[in-house]
Amino acid sequence: MAHPRPAVVAPAFVEAENAEQSGEEWLEAPTGEDDDAADGEVDEQTNDRSATDDRPTTSDAVPQPFWVLAPTERDVVDELGLAVFGIGPTAWALVIDERDGAYVVRHEDGRTGLLHEIDDLTKG
Repeated sequence: MAHPRPAVVAPAFVEAENAEQSGEEWLEAPTGEDDDAADGEVDEQTNDRSATDDRPTTSDAVPQPFWVLAPTERDVVDELGLAVFGIGPTAWALVIDERDGAYVVRHEDGRTGLLHEIDDLTKG
C-alpha cells in the first residue's frame, strides 16, 4: 500500500513553479499576513484597515520623549505660571509630553514643567 507523500513547507521565497517541477506537494510558509483577518479586514489596494481593527494608530500612540535645544534662555513653568527652572543653549532638555500647545519638560533632577515658548527649538 502506497503512502501519500508528506507536505513540505517551502520558504516564502520558493516560487510555485519550482515546486511543480519537483513533483512534491508544497505548502507556502506562514507569513503573518493572514493574521490581519483576525484583527480587521485589510483593503488590498489601499492597505487600509477596517474599523474593527483595535490596534493603536499613530494618533492613539503614546508620545515618545525627545530632546530639544533652545537658542535662548527660556523659563519652564508650573501650572500656575511660576518659573520652575530654565533651559537654554548650553544644555539639551528632555520633552516627555505635549499639552495644550506646550511641551512638558523634565529636568535632570526630576522636576517637570511646561515650556510654552516652543518656537525655534532644535529637536534631537
